[in-house]
Amino acid sequence: MTLQGHHVRLDVLVKGLLASPIVEDLKTIEPLTPAFIRGYEAKHKLVEEHGGTLSAEKVGGVLGISRQAVEKRRQAGKLLALTIGRHGYRYPVWQFNENGTLPVSEQVLGVLSSHDQWMQTAFFVSRNPRLNNRTNKEMLEAEKLSAC
Repeated sequence: MTLQGHHVRLDVLVKGLLASPIVEDLKTIEPLTPAFIRGYEAKHKLVEEHGGTLSAEKVGGVLGISRQAVEKRRQAGKLLALTIGRHGYRYPVWQFNENGTLPVSEQVLGVLSSHDQWMQTAFFVSRNPRLNNRTNKEMLEAEKLSAC
């Protein structure tokens, strides 16, 4: 089964949990259970609406570098990666184009380094009224945004 197939199953599970009386039982143990589930759902939606993610091996293929070099770029804050627990990291597709990565994305990631991976992702892909309802990612693609 593909990763996409797992996401569909997980989506169904999350929606089922939120609609289930089990949530009420879980709330007695952990009152924030519904919020945790909705948070997961929002993160999943944020990634999937913007192309999904790639493994380090696939990113290496896109960039023409080894998996180890991808890992070094992630550690240096030059690639955005989302933690997927013990399975390592996944790299959002939106940060790549036919030339490698979006223009100045490394510099922007440097500016955003004090924020977690999800805040960084939201910064790049959320619509911004100050940018005529475009995203920062779209502005980078149009090369109209700099890290300065």
